[in-house]
Amino acid sequence: MYPYVFLVLDFLVERHSYERTIDFFRRRRGSADAGANFRAAFGESLPEFQAAVDARKAKVLE
Repeated sequence: MYPYVFLVLDFLVERHSYERTIDFFRRRRGSADAGANFRAAFGESLPEFQAAVDARKAKVLE
């Protein structure tokens, strides 16, 4: 599980920046709506990001 979490977080920072990633976690303090917080911080939905993660994972594991 931890290697997957690392892959996702690393990709998140690469794709959107460290600052926006920190912003997402700060937003979590004020709202439990993960989907809305994600979209506000990163400009894409969780399913959109998951699709990008899946494509990245497939590429890494080739």
